[in-house]
Amino acid sequence: MFGLGKLFQRCGNCGMKVPKGEGRIAKDGRTVVCIDCYEFIFGKKTINAQPPQPAIKPKEAPKVVMVCQKCKYRFRVHRKPTYDIACPYCSSNWVHPYVHEVDKILGAVS
Repeated sequence: MFGLGKLFQRCGNCGMKVPKGEGRIAKDGRTVVCIDCYEFIFGKKTINAQPPQPAIKPKEAPKVVMVCQKCKYRFRVHRKPTYDIACPYCSSNWVHPYVHEVDKILGAVS
């Protein structure tokens, strides 16, 4: 048999990953919370204790909207590429960064 490994679920209070089966049900009866949050909510920890902080997500690189001049298909890439990029729809190399009409108008007025 193939092993699936541990399955995880997110704590409804702090967002940390909790192994499935090790969480507790919150007061609403639907949300699963980690043991630390459960003890904090139901008063088993001291008053000075704080619930665990949620994990900080790393900032993602800004996505750039590109448009194919041949088929007018718009798509996103993680950053402005330094190499020639092809359109995923028609495979054309005639792709440029998309500039909104509002940006064009504001640039002309300024």
